[in-house]
Amino acid sequence: MNETWLASLRLAHAYWLYPFGLLAAVVFALLAFTVLGRRPLPTRFPFLNRVFLVSADLQWLLGVLYWVASQQWSVRDESMIQFRHPVIMTAVWLMYRYGNNKMKHSLNAETAARDGFWYYSLAVIFLVIGVFQVMGS
Repeated sequence: MNETWLASLRLAHAYWLYPFGLLAAVVFALLAFTVLGRRPLPTRFPFLNRVFLVSADLQWLLGVLYWVASQQWSVRDESMIQFRHPVIMTAVWLMYRYGNNKMKHSLNAETAARDGFWYYSLAVIFLVIGVFQVMGS
């Protein structure tokens, strides 16, 4: 693949992390305040959550495209960093998607917020681990 496209993909994935991270923080904070304060979800939450999930999809897709285009699986080293980051981030993406699905199919709003909070909490922990897999290397 052309080096310019590869660099552009890498930069897009790196810089999209900031709006994605901001949206993740806002959605997580809303879920936390809802669950801990035993309040109903804000009326705009479904829209904000949808925007967040689209940003998560885009971040994951940019990462996968970069990983495939740069043939990261062919790099051999002892730390296996080229596999750890994509595997952890795919798990994060799946946790967000599964948590959203649990929220959609919950019996009531309180259960939906609680389910979303726990799945999103787990995803945030793994997100931080996955980001530091790259930043630490």
